[in-house]
Amino acid sequence: MKSGISVDDYYVLAKKSDKTTKNGDPYLRLTLSDSTGRIDAMMWSDSIEKWGNDFEVNTVVRIRGKVGEFDSKPQLTIERIGVADEANYSPTWFLPLSPVSVEEVIDKIKKHCDSITNASLKELANKFFNSEYFDDFFHAPGAANLHHAYIGGLAVHTLGVMDICCDFTNRYSTINKDLLLVAALLHDIGKTVENSWAVTFSRTPEGDLLGHIVQGVRIVDSLLSGIELEEKLRLNLEHCLVSHHGYYEYGSPKLPMTREALALHLADYADSHFEEYDMLLRDIDEGACTGSIRFLEGRKLYNI
Repeated sequence: MKSGISVDDYYVLAKKSDKTTKNGDPYLRLTLSDSTGRIDAMMWSDSIEKWGNDFEVNTVVRIRGKVGEFDSKPQLTIERIGVADEANYSPTWFLPLSPVSVEEVIDKIKKHCDSITNASLKELANKFFNSEYFDDFFHAPGAANLHHAYIGGLAVHTLGVMDICCDFTNRYSTINKDLLLVAALLHDIGKTVENSWAVTFSRTPEGDLLGHIVQGVRIVDSLLSGIELEEKLRLNLEHCLVSHHGYYEYGSPKLPMTREALALHLADYADSHFEEYDMLLRDIDEGACTGSIRFLEGRKLYNI
């Protein structure tokens, strides 16, 4: 979207906030999304008076308006809005898809797991592939907003983490490769219940209240039922799950305290952040930079 163009199209209402100007007039701050991305939008009091405010988040709306610019980013001013008729749109318009074949990604993940020699850990991996969680794993995004935010993104991210973990084990012989591969396979399994993906990516109540780390430990504990896994391996596996974000402020209840936990955190950090950098720099000209990015501690990124 470029400043100055007119818009008449269908979008998912991803976010909606009721606001008031300094003069006391109501306005709405919205985020609209489709398969190509998201855009911020504003709806001022005159449009609210005409078209109302009775549309809910995660519904499909038809928007008419004009694109302007705010804080160096496109912003849509809404002139008309209404809840869309389901007969006039397809849900596939709104969900970005994996840029690579998810089937091939899954084959590569399973090939990694074929190399596991510990019988109990291999049983755990195979049990996951045959569990109720696997179909959601195949379709889930890697995140609702940031890295790998597309259908199949969780599987793509998982393969990336497993690839990096294998590089670590090839270089550092003291790392338990079997344990690290299974930890990488399951480190984000809680995202299958943390996020939803109907016509937009959003957090579930479980995601908001518990998060994917807690949910992931619960899922892995359920998968371990009936598997005789050595206690120290089970403890290390669970520690890898709860510490994989690396820092308290990033949501980890524990910091990495084993070789495998450190390796998993570094692999997860690398794969997610390189994906985010590529996403943020995608539309930045060579030699130019982004604006300040809040979730990256306010830093700018340069495309050089």
